[in-house]
Amino acid sequence: MAWKTEIGPRFSETGCPDLDIPSCLTCPLPRCRYDEDDAYALLKGLTHERNEAVLQVFHEERLSAQELAQRFNLAKRTIHRILQEAKK
Repeated sequence: MAWKTEIGPRFSETGCPDLDIPSCLTCPLPRCRYDEDDAYALLKGLTHERNEAVLQVFHEERLSAQELAQRFNLAKRTIHRILQEAKK
């Protein structure tokens, strides 16, 4: 499903439908993935940084998976995956 938002007379944006981001204005990426030569590497790097932040808070504050999910706006299942990967 692609979104299309009209912004002004000569510009329209479609967001990132494959990432479920409807608008550039709500995109969490620091740079547009379409401006990058290797968008996958950018996304992978952001995921790694996010996971490291989750683990740091987990170890420092000893929050539950539910509390971590709420703080980072992630699914509880994603938190469990991050914690499981860290055990390996």
